[in-house]
Order: sequence, then C-alpha cells, then structure tokens
Amino acid sequence: MKKITPLLFILLITACSVEPAIDELSIETDTDTENNSDTDTDNDSDNNSDADADADADAEIIYYLPFITTNTAQNISINQAKLSAHIELAPLSVGDGIAGNSNQIERKGIVWGVNENLSLDNGFNIIFNSDPGDYSTTLENLNPATTYYFNAYAINANDEVVFGIEQSFTTATEAPCEYEVDNYLRPIYKDYDQPYRPERVSLTNPNIYGQGNLEFVASSSNSIVKIIVRLNEIDGNLPLSGTYKGVYDFNNLSIQSSNEMRLTIEDYNGLIDFYPQGASNNTDTEIYIQNTGDKISFIFCDTAVGDYVLTGKFSYQIP
Repeated sequence: MKKITPLLFILLITACSVEPAIDELSIETDTDTENNSDTDTDNDSDNNSDADADADADAEIIYYLPFITTNTAQNISINQAKLSAHIELAPLSVGDGIAGNSNQIERKGIVWGVNENLSLDNGFNIIFNSDPGDYSTTLENLNPATTYYFNAYAINANDEVVFGIEQSFTTATEAPCEYEVDNYLRPIYKDYDQPYRPERVSLTNPNIYGQGNLEFVASSSNSIVKIIVRLNEIDGNLPLSGTYKGVYDFNNLSIQSSNEMRLTIEDYNGLIDFYPQGASNNTDTEIYIQNTGDKISFIFCDTAVGDYVLTGKFSYQIP
C-alpha cells in the first residue's frame, strides 16, 4: 500500500499539467486563424484598389473643344475695322465615368493678316482671356483699299487649337478728290455755274419708309437750294469713311450699312427758268464720306445728280 500512493500522485500531477497545454494550444490556433483572415481581406482590398487605380490610369481623359463663331467684320473704314467672335463651351458628357474630363479653354484670340489660311504662326495674334461668350477688337492703322483676313480661335486645356470659319474684309479707298475749302459747293447745270455756300448742316431721322435712318441737309438762309444725303446705317450710327453708291430706296426691315446713299438736290428758285427744280441720284452716282471722329464730310468729285454736276464738300460737326 505504501508503493501505490506515489504512483497515484504522479498520475494526478501529469493530468493537471496536460490540460493547460491543451488550452494554450487551442488559443494559439484561434489567433492564427483570425490573423490569416484579416490578412486575406487586406490583400483583397489592396488588390482591388490597385486594379481601380490602374483602370483610372489607363482611361483616356477627354478634352472637349469649344464651338467658335467668327463674325463678319463691321465698321469698316479707310484704316480700321471691328472684328468679333463668339465662343461656347462644349457640354460635358453625363456618366462618362472619368472625373478628369474638361471642356474649359486656356485662352482665346483673333488672328489676322493679309494672307489667307491663317494660323497662329503666319498672322498677327490678338490674345484675350479664357472666358466664353462674345469678344471683339478694333483694328486701326490699316492700309486703304486692302483686303484683310481674320479668324477666331481657342486653345483647350490639352493645348489643342480650334478655329472658326475664316472671314475677310476690304478697307475703303481714299477720296478720289480733295478740297481745302469746306462748305463750298458748285451745283453746275449746263452753262450755269454758281457757288453755293451752305451755312448749316443738320442731322435728323427722315422717318420715311425706304428713306433710311439718317438725313444730312446742307442749307442756307439766303438760298432755296438744299443738298440732302440720306443713309441707312447700323442702329442709326454715324457713317464711316468710304465710297457710297446711290440707291433709289432702302430696306428698313434690315437696317445695316452697305455703303449706300440717297442724294437729292432741291431747288425751287423760279427766277431762273432754265434751272431745274432739283434732282436725285442714279444707281451709278457715287460720293465719298469722310469720318474723322469730330466731323463728317461729304465730298463730291464731279458727281452726276440728274442733270447736275456737283463739286465741293460740306461737313457736319459731330456734337
């Protein structure tokens, strides 16, 4: 009986020492499983992110080009002209999936010169800001009787250049004759040649259908003679320098200057039997108008008006 007791003691000790080992092994196994699961999840997330990044990197960003309209030139004179254009941004596509797409422009401008097929390398370049909409400029110090070409352009965020449709204009010619004395005319009829010196030149709107929107009248208090020039100008603006040709009437429904005029001489002086009581221009009648900014001169270079021949000039002082 004394020999059995130590053996039981040893077995009890052995049993107690084994249980903690099993519990410890079980804990270590659970920890490794969780770590492996977290690692796999992180790896999948990283792989997906990398794949998305690669897809975005491979996608091509679209840079849209704007829509450009190059307008026809306006206010053309001997040495200047107004150029204008309009730019409209292209709409961005909805749902294209690329956040970097752009329809913005970096800058816009107008290129001009005396040669056709203009580019940024072979013309004079006028640069504007990047705002869309209307923009314009006035060219000055141009040569008379010269044809110029111009076109509007824009550059997008990818340095791509887009142009409108090229336009052209021709500056007016200089007056074919010149007179030093102002407000001095000679309405010649056959052998009758009497100087006419208008004392005043007035400007009104004739307000008569087909007779334009500007009426310049040269008159004098001591004479019944009147010389009348009617014009049809854009928005009723004062005429620019250039040669104006005679028409019988204007189309008031589309008011715009096309260098046309109506010229009339009124004379109701019955004391001279052979002197006609006025005359009007023909379609081949031409006069020259000179706008210096402070006055407008009407120049007649042996201008045929009916049976008259009109020489000299009169001027209207711009207020």
